[in-house]
Amino acid sequence: MSRPPRLSLVTVSSDDFVPGTIAMLHSFSVFHPEIAADFVVIHDDLSPRSINRLTALFPTIAFRPVSRDLRERLDRLCSELPEFTSRRRRFLSVETMLSTGYDKVLFCDSDIIFQGSIDPALQSISPLVCCGDIAFLDKTGRDTVTFSKATHSAVPRLMKTFNAGLMVFNGDLCIESNRAALLSAINPKRWKDIATKHTDQILFNWQFNGLQEIVGPEFNYLLGHRDQIRRCTGARAEEARVLHFNGPQKPWLVPSSPGPTRQSRSGFDPLQEWRRVYDAAIRRSGEDT
Repeated sequence: MSRPPRLSLVTVSSDDFVPGTIAMLHSFSVFHPEIAADFVVIHDDLSPRSINRLTALFPTIAFRPVSRDLRERLDRLCSELPEFTSRRRRFLSVETMLSTGYDKVLFCDSDIIFQGSIDPALQSISPLVCCGDIAFLDKTGRDTVTFSKATHSAVPRLMKTFNAGLMVFNGDLCIESNRAALLSAINPKRWKDIATKHTDQILFNWQFNGLQEIVGPEFNYLLGHRDQIRRCTGARAEEARVLHFNGPQKPWLVPSSPGPTRQSRSGFDPLQEWRRVYDAAIRRSGEDT
């Protein structure tokens, strides 16, 4: 049996995402007890209260403020293209490249929870392991300039596009030259033609195209696209290893009794599952709910 990889788990968080970060890190620990991962939170505005709360739950957690060079790049992008202002925090995942010296570096959005082990992805020898996005699943590909789904076969396309919500990097990809390339791509001249709402997903697809191994949607089940996933692959949310609450509706912002929720035919409700995971994390800490 191979040894667990030396792993850094990196996420981006903010004061309004702390509940999601708690649920994500707790659920990872539950399903990977053999891995002593180093948890790293990238942020640009976490309050002392949020830092103290996360530290109480995860004593060895580290906090990485956004670097000056990335902040300056984002300032320029948002100044010239104000439509990115509300999405600028999504670019902070670029700082994942600063996690050097590890066998594997796992980036996870803070709006996911684990329902099972992702050991097959962590043990892969591929440089980058990730899950296909909707353009990959429906085989349209994405326009290399606009990142829209390609509508014409003559358009240069990226065919193996992936979602950036969960990515497993070989440690040797997390180097300064890759970070520099990602920073360089945050250029208003390149982004003025982007026709979708994507942010860091575009950067990582541009930079690492050709290195990715696309695994099944159960490793990053995009609940915002569950109908398409079910139609294209047959995969069901209740069988997923990872649930990703992509889209604007975050579980911790939904009232505890919102009325009817989106259940599967089996009765599985992702929102209830997230609440169960979060409540378990809080009970473990002794923190009041």
